[in-house]
Amino acid sequence: MTTTVRRFRQAGFLSAAVIVVCLLLTIPTPPPKVDDGGESAAFVWNRDAYWKQLESDFRQAREAGCDSLQGAIDNRLDRFEQAVAAVDTTDQAADSLTFTDILQRQFQLAPLLAACPSRLTEFTAVTNQLRVSLK
Repeated sequence: MTTTVRRFRQAGFLSAAVIVVCLLLTIPTPPPKVDDGGESAAFVWNRDAYWKQLESDFRQAREAGCDSLQGAIDNRLDRFEQAVAAVDTTDQAADSLTFTDILQRQFQLAPLLAACPSRLTEFTAVTNQLRVSLK
């Protein structure tokens, strides 16, 4: 055989191998098994009343005006800062009531700051400090 015939034969084998590989790659994989969850119950937030209260607090804060809210904002922001500082200095379990308290303080302060954002920068800084402390 001449080298030209050998090259054509090798090219033919190579082409056939590429076609076979491409055909194999087109075979779909079986779909992943999805766990149906068994007997577990679906997640229910069940906090609609809490969110409605926060919305009501925001509306009241907006109607009251920023001048009348400064004392409440200062007080709540100070308490929020103190709670975050306590986390920074002590070790807390993940299910500690301290975290529930901090979250509650944060959510009580948020409607006031949404109505009067003058101290929003401080609130964001304390929230970021909390994030750093938890990492």
